[in-house]
Amino acid sequence: MDPQIGTAAEYREYFAESPEVTFLRADSTQFRVLPIQWNDARLASYGVASVLGYHPAKPRLYQAFMDTVGLNSLQTLQLLNTKYLLSEGYAPSDTKGLALRHDGQVKVYEIEGAMPRAFVAHKLRPVRDGSMALAVLRSGGFDPHEEVIWESPGALPDVAPATLPDSVRTLRFDFNEADYSVSTNAPGVLVTVDQWDPDWSVTVDGMPAEIQRVNYLMRGVALPAGVHVVRFRYLPRALEAGMKISVGALAATILLAAVGVVLGRRRRDAGTEGGGVKA
Repeated sequence: MDPQIGTAAEYREYFAESPEVTFLRADSTQFRVLPIQWNDARLASYGVASVLGYHPAKPRLYQAFMDTVGLNSLQTLQLLNTKYLLSEGYAPSDTKGLALRHDGQVKVYEIEGAMPRAFVAHKLRPVRDGSMALAVLRSGGFDPHEEVIWESPGALPDVAPATLPDSVRTLRFDFNEADYSVSTNAPGVLVTVDQWDPDWSVTVDGMPAEIQRVNYLMRGVALPAGVHVVRFRYLPRALEAGMKISVGALAATILLAAVGVVLGRRRRDAGTEGGGVKA
């Protein structure tokens, strides 16, 4: 993708920790930012998640969401766990929902009310399919703080308003695994603001559970009231099939080698028994 090769000094200068990056790194919560440029490699090098991603080739669900809904409203940014907006200039003073948190060459605005990376929803809005989910999201009449869009067919899971605040604590989080400790006093749906994919699996308290696609592109797991440990794992089916084929091929190779060794010994033994010393 047209890489720009620079000197070591230029790399050090470009990737030096800037004041806005220092500010973002001081926030220990899980969040995304809306950068000035989508391909700002400095943010990626410091582990700052961008709502725009860092690769020009985007997953299908994400691309459909961007093409249909876009990032034209604070509500959509809130939905996608976008806590900060970076800007080279000042936002109008009467802009609601933005609060200037870092004032430098690059300004950092906090998007107030951004959704956490994982939370429990206690109200569902059922829709017929993904097209209807996108239409609801695009309409602006959907509040992610109040409900979750549910498009799976069949009976809806049990949900009820919580009378105490929910607690969702991240135990582990990386590209292929995510573990959460969840406490809720009412049944609901644990929503992770990360993309759904059929190759994700989940267990609740060690037992296999079902992942549903919610809010068009996110992962959701129905939970009863109580304290739970929810573990997500990602293993592509093609990789799993390839591993099984490789293991099978290795086992067959070892078996054939063992058979060859045994047959070779038998031939040698037969030759020794049938041969004699000539006078």
